[in-house]
Amino acid sequence: MTFSNPITGSQGTLVRPAIKSPDYVQGVSGWTINRDGSAEFNNLDVRGTFNGNAFVLNFDGLYFYYPTPGAGNLIASITNADGTDEYGNTVFQGIVNYSGNEYVQMSFGNFFAGVTGNPAAVTAGSLSIIGDNSAVTMISPTNTGGIDYASFWAAGGTDGPPGRVGNPYLRADNDLYILTAAMSAHIPSGGFRPVPYTWQTPTYASTWAAATTLNGSGNTNFNPLQYVFGIQDDVILEGACQSSGTSATITTLPSAYWPQKRALVPAWFNIGGTVHAGFVQVTEAGVVSAATTLSGVTIASGSQCYIKGGYPLGNRP
Repeated sequence: MTFSNPITGSQGTLVRPAIKSPDYVQGVSGWTINRDGSAEFNNLDVRGTFNGNAFVLNFDGLYFYYPTPGAGNLIASITNADGTDEYGNTVFQGIVNYSGNEYVQMSFGNFFAGVTGNPAAVTAGSLSIIGDNSAVTMISPTNTGGIDYASFWAAGGTDGPPGRVGNPYLRADNDLYILTAAMSAHIPSGGFRPVPYTWQTPTYASTWAAATTLNGSGNTNFNPLQYVFGIQDDVILEGACQSSGTSATITTLPSAYWPQKRALVPAWFNIGGTVHAGFVQVTEAGVVSAATTLSGVTIASGSQCYIKGGYPLGNRP
């Protein structure tokens, strides 16, 4: 039977401008399939793979390509697992952007960014922030074997370092570990200091000054008094100074160098040409003093002192 006004011609070609549902209103209701290849539906269920000019949507995820789907053309994906797409492209879990040889990945509260490879692995040129607070990592772009870290900071975990040579490792208790090929170091959180590990010159009390000569002109070229943070939650004092008066107070150190308990530091004194071995006192307020009752000497004008020793700050647990 032949219809006088057919919907399709030979081989199913759509003759009419469109096939529409009775309630079709553009952008409002119903559906239409148009002769020019366009279509509009109110709802659409796809039970298999949905292929577009530059994307593929299937049960495994959503994949975007440029210029067309194919090997080497993957530019972004949303998936629930690492793997490969149907064209053999490596796919990472989560929401991932692949731009050239770089990537940005977000997955279950984690963030990774880098140059090449799997961002969840130890990869050259990568940065990662783990959402469960277990780690923040930054790895040098020159890394060639997962060994020469530029830096590694981990907020979680209280066990030892992760076992790679050359990576500083900050634990959950804020203790710092450094692992090298020959040794490992442990710096407790109380030992961290806001200033560089360099020798500092003190500000002297009014009657004291730096000295480089002790007990006669032949004893020269001494270091003047300086101080520095040690690596064992301590402060080191070393060097020479000289008094032009009778005050026992040599200097007052900045607050970061104050001990929690008073300390005695070994010192050598030249009082009127007589040599004495003794101590200087460092108070809880940072006052460095040759107190008579502790040093065993009475400071007079011209007195010389050479201090060499250290004291704990008391910040370690």
